[in-house]
Amino acid sequence: MAAVHPPIPSFEEPPVIEVVWSVQFTKLPWLTAAHTGLYWQQIKDEYPNCEEQLPIQPAEEPEDLLTPERGAGQLQMIPPLWRQWFISKSGTDLVQLQADRLCINWRKMQPGDRYPRYEYLREKFTTRWTHFCEFVIACSGEQLRVNQCELTYVNYLHQGEGWSVPAEIGNVWPTFSWAKEKAFLPPPATLGCEMTFDIKGANGRLHASCRHGRKTQQGEKGELFRFDLTARGKPENTDLSSLLDWFVSAREWIVRGFADLTHPDIQNLFWKRKQ
Repeated sequence: MAAVHPPIPSFEEPPVIEVVWSVQFTKLPWLTAAHTGLYWQQIKDEYPNCEEQLPIQPAEEPEDLLTPERGAGQLQMIPPLWRQWFISKSGTDLVQLQADRLCINWRKMQPGDRYPRYEYLREKFTTRWTHFCEFVIACSGEQLRVNQCELTYVNYLHQGEGWSVPAEIGNVWPTFSWAKEKAFLPPPATLGCEMTFDIKGANGRLHASCRHGRKTQQGEKGELFRFDLTARGKPENTDLSSLLDWFVSAREWIVRGFADLTHPDIQNLFWKRKQ
């Protein structure tokens, strides 16, 4: 008998500051700066600003996590195409494009910005992915060959919300704690943790990382833990419906994983857990 899980947890004030829907595909050798400019013209009304960033390196889940990755060691005669950011007027919505990847982002830019929820990003992804597939067919006559999907949630766990010094990480992340009494070592000045989980039935893994750092936005002071959750894998089929089904499963693992890894008292007090 299949396990029956309770409803997916929900929070009135989640600590999410960024969400990224990403699809990686076989590199498009014909995609040049001229093509990305043409693509931008088609979405410029919604994303009027553009920036260039270094490209994201290809990532695929290995069969064996303990096998070291091998470097490609290939000499490229043509410099790689930079990653383009197409940015909305508010700065909160992004489309990222490079020769082997399309990403749809939401990010918190102002203190009053609220995470617009999963349904909003699902609609954005559906629209932008459908349009990009059509763009590729119009330019090359070929269809995209998807080889990996990613869903990432970035959370900021602020100093003063259940913890004051890094050694108190166990107040927020119970699975990773620092003993209050040690024979020699003092409490750590900084620390971090990484975990990886197999995602059952979704052809992938869930990567969780928690890193101590300092706030960098202008006018903000204090420290935080950056808590990233990334689901990565490849759907069995790569039509739009199958991609959306994969993201549904990935989102469930991320949200349930967030609830499993963080302390229930912190969830209720600061993030207003509803279920």
